[in-house]
Amino acid sequence: GNEAILENLDALLKSGAKVVLRCPIIPSVNDTDEHFESIGRLAEKYDGILAIEIEPYHSLGVNKSGKLSMNAEEFSMPSREKSEKWIEKINCLIL
Repeated sequence: GNEAILENLDALLKSGAKVVLRCPIIPSVNDTDEHFESIGRLAEKYDGILAIEIEPYHSLGVNKSGKLSMNAEEFSMPSREKSEKWIEKINCLIL
């Protein structure tokens, strides 16, 4: 789960830190309305979140993982239009 991540984020922001959330989005894994709503709720909860950056999945690491004898699952890369829609969803939730 993401409990430890959220606890650390909470501690950072309560200490006065300024944070940029970088959110990797993987098609068919976490590109759901529920996930985007959760990101939006975080932005509403804390004043210290300066920005949210949506990072669409890319397959650059798949080749490298093979060279390291690691198996990385490959997902389809989202289109530019799909990535822009994700950004719009987040912007609508936090404006």
